[in-house]
Amino acid sequence: MRLSDSRSFDHLIESLKDENFRVRGWAAWSLGDDRDQRAYGPLIESLEDEHEHVRLMAASALGKLGDPRCVRPLAGALFDDDFRVREAAAKALGKIRDGGAVEPLISALRDEHRWVRQNAADALGKICDPRALDPLIRALEDEDAGVRADAARALDEISHSKAVAPQDHLAPKVVAESVEEAEFIAFSKISAPATTKRVDDLLIALDDGDWVNRLDAVRSLGETGDERAIRPLAYMASEDDSSWVRAMVASSLVKLGKRGLLDRIIEALYDEDPVVRGNAAASLGEIGDPRAKDALIDLLKDEAEAVRRAAREALEKIGAY
Repeated sequence: MRLSDSRSFDHLIESLKDENFRVRGWAAWSLGDDRDQRAYGPLIESLEDEHEHVRLMAASALGKLGDPRCVRPLAGALFDDDFRVREAAAKALGKIRDGGAVEPLISALRDEHRWVRQNAADALGKICDPRALDPLIRALEDEDAGVRADAARALDEISHSKAVAPQDHLAPKVVAESVEEAEFIAFSKISAPATTKRVDDLLIALDDGDWVNRLDAVRSLGETGDERAIRPLAYMASEDDSSWVRAMVASSLVKLGKRGLLDRIIEALYDEDPVVRGNAAASLGEIGDPRAKDALIDLLKDEAEAVRRAAREALEKIGAY
């Protein structure tokens, strides 16, 4: 509904107090549809309505207003008892795209309901604030495939935004055609950190209980060129609990320039996780050793399209496809 005069506006404001919750919900939705900033105060009050349907509509309407003043009340709605209201609040914050919503949305990545987590990840991708990078990387291991895919796409958006300094090694943007491919693409976009840490500290960090810290150490060691990292990384290629760490190991071993570790990387082609298989294939393409040909050909039958694509590209690089 489009408001044409002040009487229509006043009618909708009055309808927010109607005894019927459906009428109140319709009024909230209509006020947001018109994007009239005068509706800000009344819609904020409707976020406290006794019925979840009205609170949901109010949250959605506030997102349509696009007013940064809405961020704080919508952040509060992320703790509503009804998951649908929390979902609507996360989606609304994504429409407003204000940096003040980053921390509340990061907290929402741990919500008990997958739809809330999915919309929180999507919203963080729209806001494009680098503070969300580490939490989104963690979300790549969420139990829900939809959350993982939205986190992957959010990382893609942030890595290509002006908020993050461009990195030469970031892969070109690709549209994911599946959850597995979205995860694989996101992995390729995780920026390598500066190699200012001492190698000894990085080697110790390989045993850290937090997989994100191990991932950071693995990719940092790949940049150092220090051969002391070869043996522990080779061990982690198949033994680390995190598939993301195992996938990064293959890249780091290639950067360390040890062609003798070809067998270890080929073993990773048979990992249970498609992200590991895809990254191992890409690493073999960088090495360019024809001995990897047969294993890569086998990978052309992989169940994941992203892995098959990585295998084809690797075979092209070694002149075998």
